[in-house]
Amino acid sequence: MSKVYFIMLHKDEEVAKEVFSQLTKMGLSIDGHFYKDDLENMGWVSFKKELEGGGYKAWIILGTKEDWERPSIRQGLSLLEIGKEPSIKTILLFPSGKSPQKEELPPVFRGSEMVEMDSGFAAKVVAKVHLPVGKEIVPYRITPYGVPGMGLWLEIGPAKGVWKGVLIGVKDAEIRHMGIGERGRLPERSVLEYPVRDMKLEVNGEEYIAWAVKNEISSSTSAFVNVSKVPTFILFGEWREEALECYNLSLL
Repeated sequence: MSKVYFIMLHKDEEVAKEVFSQLTKMGLSIDGHFYKDDLENMGWVSFKKELEGGGYKAWIILGTKEDWERPSIRQGLSLLEIGKEPSIKTILLFPSGKSPQKEELPPVFRGSEMVEMDSGFAAKVVAKVHLPVGKEIVPYRITPYGVPGMGLWLEIGPAKGVWKGVLIGVKDAEIRHMGIGERGRLPERSVLEYPVRDMKLEVNGEEYIAWAVKNEISSSTSAFVNVSKVPTFILFGEWREEALECYNLSLL
């Protein structure tokens, strides 16, 4: 029996029970919760733990178009999407006739499966659960961590190869600390090589506050930054003083 993890973006117990009932009848094993929209206190973190493991085949998100218009929901869910186990498929569930256009969703969700809650929604969800997971190949890694007492950390590095320096910038937030260390583990201490702090950069009309260092990182090492709050955009890449090329990731 395939396991799925279910999140509902607003509290409606009757609708949630209906989803559980219909999907269970179709042979799925379901765990789930109502979403906690509390970006300031890292409400998304408890869901991240579930999506990093648990043996789930899919993550099903039920919400209205209005739910998805809230910036705090978009940012929290985007952090979950980039931080979840890549083998877990994401399926977005909407009330019948009320799906947004894919272009209205946060960019990290525009490749997700979408289903409306019509009379045959359960069969459609089950069919999508069992589709092969499409693997998007990107040349970088990015993982969020919510650490009690320390706030949000972002881990960034190349998917393969080596960066001979790294630059990380954020919009609508500030970088408080930066470190270099082993992949998947926040460094206790590190030495930053030729650090440049609080640079102001403008990319595609958006202004970022960025830090950069000359430390070399690879697929087994990463750069980590602690930010003051969840940014709206993240800019990152190999730090080169000439011909700088960076990736730009929107959480909105």
